[in-house]
Amino acid sequence: MFFREKTSKTSKTPVLQLVDTIRTVKGPRQRVMDSLGSQFKIPKEDRQKVARLVQERLLGQQSILETEASVL
Repeated sequence: MFFREKTSKTSKTPVLQLVDTIRTVKGPRQRVMDSLGSQFKIPKEDRQKVARLVQERLLGQQSILETEASVL
């Protein structure tokens, strides 16, 4: 999972999306898991950590590494 910024077609403002990569018969595809809109801001340096935490929680796993409280 990862975050990407995509420009909205209607308002021309950047929209933050949480995206997952899946494998299909036709090859890898990207699936938007959630669109956070333009109001929700995650600093670029924290996006990878947050995406990893979301993926672990969805899979029911616990991280063996300590999680920074500021990221949660």
